[in-house]
Amino acid sequence: MVPGSPRLIVSSPSALFPSEPHPLSASLSAAEAVTVQELRESPRSPGRYALVLSTGQKCVVGVDALADAGATRIGVTLDAAQLARLLLASTITGLVDRALNSLARGRRTRKELELRLRRVEPDARLVAAALDRLEASGVLSDVEAARAAC
Repeated sequence: MVPGSPRLIVSSPSALFPSEPHPLSASLSAAEAVTVQELRESPRSPGRYALVLSTGQKCVVGVDALADAGATRIGVTLDAAQLARLLLASTITGLVDRALNSLARGRRTRKELELRLRRVEPDARLVAAALDRLEASGVLSDVEAARAAC
């Protein structure tokens, strides 16, 4: 085959359309140190902190997730486990915020919120963790939703 010819043989379709890896499944080698480049309180959500990492990833998490991951100041280097915890917390925080926005527009049952969140996040465990957090805080209650419907 002559280089530059219009014929292209590809072993798999994914070679033509590479997908970005999910941030939670990102693996780091020892040479790829991830550092916190920016850390500030979110102006839209008091109590939430926006981080920008050296990889370009952006996270919004609570102070407890910052402390758990050890990302408490600019310049901190994160290992793979710390980064995974931070990205997981960011995903769950985003789901909680989406659920709260939906609840602000009207009462919803857990199942209704689950269906809405599954459109955004296919991982049922992350959706369940976000809904569990809302139930634990008393914001989400199927009993209250049923009372409001009567």
